Amino acid sequence: MMLDLMNQAQSILTSLNKQSGKIKSEHRVRLNASIDVIRYFLKEGMPFRGHDESVASTRRGHFLDLLKWYADRKEDVKNVVLEKAPKNNTMTSPDIQKDIVNSYAKETVKARKRREMLRDDQAEKLDELLVLGEVHTGSRLNQELELQRPDDTHWGSHFKTLCNFISLFSSIVHVLGVLANQGSNYEGKVLAKSLVEDIRSYEFVCILHVMLKILAITYDLNMALQRKDQDIVSAMKLVDFSKRQLQTMRESKWNSLMEDVSSFCDKNGIVIPKIDEKYGLGKSKHKSSTVTYSHHLHVDVFCAAIDFQLSELNKHFSEVNTDLLLGMASLSPDNSFSSYNKNKIVKLATYYPNTFTASKLEDLSCELDKLY
Repeated sequence: MMLDLMNQAQSILTSLNKQSGKIKSEHRVRLNASIDVIRYFLKEGMPFRGHDESVASTRRGHFLDLLKWYADRKEDVKNVVLEKAPKNNTMTSPDIQKDIVNSYAKETVKARKRREMLRDDQAEKLDELLVLGEVHTGSRLNQELELQRPDDTHWGSHFKTLCNFISLFSSIVHVLGVLANQGSNYEGKVLAKSLVEDIRSYEFVCILHVMLKILAITYDLNMALQRKDQDIVSAMKLVDFSKRQLQTMRESKWNSLMEDVSSFCDKNGIVIPKIDEKYGLGKSKHKSSTVTYSHHLHVDVFCAAIDFQLSELNKHFSEVNTDLLLGMASLSPDNSFSSYNKNKIVKLATYYPNTFTASKLEDLSCELDKLY
């Protein structure tokens, strides 16, 4: 993969530069048509896809229906999109839709950051453009799509998503606030307002930080388990390390977590509740439980999340499973039997009592001493 990345002759940009002007122009028309349609759906808060997107379907989903409607009214678009587009360059797949949305989100955040340096009248104009869904730069957006990198693994993307969410928290809240107050779609405004209320709550911030710390502990393990060239011994060590780190977090990291959460809330203007008061059930102030807010967060959120993660690790990597994996790894000839471990092989044999009786286990131990 590294050699492929170093080979500029086969890069996406090089491939595009080799195309004729006509092909480049048609590609840009297809891309801009998809961008225009997606901007409309983002503004209206509408779903993109349908259950049946085949050519013969009469209801192919909002995205394809609107793109067809758009193409029927613009001859230059009609000649290069949908069935008229090359099969490997339709710019309509779910992955392409997601890439455009992600690129649009990045541009919106960048625009929001630029807003802080503008005069009031300029800032108001930019806010209006953001709400109307007009903020995008074609060349930069195309560059985002043309320089795509392989997707992160499932777990890795969760961890990085949480990191990005926390780092962009104030920008996300601000954009949602603008949509809640100035959006043109009623349902979208209600949803944005509800989201602002939820993510600006102390409990949400607490859950966010708990999950971030758990994923940070298990990140290396998750990456190792998804590698094709699996090193079982190293992976099992990471399993054990992750379990111990999670247990340590459960036993001694609650107070430091609360300090991080309170600091984050102070920084972002989030109200910190009196944690020694009774915890309210749901959003109703008339319903309360018998436990305090602190007890709820500590037991029902913090400990429960860690216990669930430990339970999953213990279920998938029980003592028996670990012994079997390490025993098999000890038999691997890779790197001149670098993972060889006599005790683990003998332990593996004990799980097959019909084959290895007590006397045969003794014989096995002696034979292994002679072999290595």
